[in-house]
Amino acid sequence: MSDFEPKMLVFCCENSSFLIANKIPRNEIPNKVTVVKVPCCGQVGTNEMLSALQNGADGLLMMPCMDENCKHLRGNIRANKRVDYLSTVFDEAGISSERIKIVPIAANNEFSYREAVNTIYEHLRNLGPIEGKVSK
Repeated sequence: MSDFEPKMLVFCCENSSFLIANKIPRNEIPNKVTVVKVPCCGQVGTNEMLSALQNGADGLLMMPCMDENCKHLRGNIRANKRVDYLSTVFDEAGISSERIKIVPIAANNEFSYREAVNTIYEHLRNLGPIEGKVSK
């Protein structure tokens, strides 16, 4: 599946990972990665995540604040619970739960951001397209 270029959506908290996303040159991240700035990853509901897949994403990455560093107090915990829930739903539906990941990130850790985005993108490439998905 080396020619498969997955579409990956990255939900970035405006207080941490989005600050990094703005600094990294676009050529250091795969072209089919779309960054979505959110006030808090805990505010991204399961409907938004499922909608992203329905609209063509092959995988999702949530990048909330680190534990004890969330300006919304428990947003990163809510995001974790939603990703865990959707992972279970994916498995039950026959979709690999590897298509949704959560990686907490500090606002000053460009290396970890770049590494997480690129590693998960490559993993999605290896998984290939979602079975039965209609490409948009």
